[in-house]
Amino acid sequence: MPGIRAGETVLRIRYTLDWHEPRRLHKVHLPTRYTGRDALYGAPFGSTARPQMPTGPLGDAMWEVPASRWAAVTTENARQGLFLVTEAKYGFACRKGELQLSLVRSPKSGEGYTDLGQHTIEIALGQFSATAPREEQPFALDAAIPYGPFALLGLLVEF
Repeated sequence: MPGIRAGETVLRIRYTLDWHEPRRLHKVHLPTRYTGRDALYGAPFGSTARPQMPTGPLGDAMWEVPASRWAAVTTENARQGLFLVTEAKYGFACRKGELQLSLVRSPKSGEGYTDLGQHTIEIALGQFSATAPREEQPFALDAAIPYGPFALLGLLVEF
């Protein structure tokens, strides 16, 4: 069930889409105040950092990062911030503190378009802390529990 539950420190969001827009990309934009140099993205066996501030042509070309179920935006010292966890792999991006998640897209593929139709996508937002124990970090949770339901900060998030 989406929303805030008593005693939990995560916000659950459920998107229900009936997508019929060919050649379009639908993204969620989450503005934050976490404008550190890099954003962190889930990757096999850990994470990868990509610039979230304009750095020239190379950084600007990284407009979307294929991440393994989570992304985090942090302060300049990467000690605290916000993380977003998804139920599956999606494309993420971050520019100047605005975290973005690509939900559905519909490029031409063979005879038709991809991602057309009905979709239910669930995400969870929580506080990122570099001082939290390793088992409570999103990268450790993603590696340890490959399929939902999975735990966030010691809480069960049911997808």
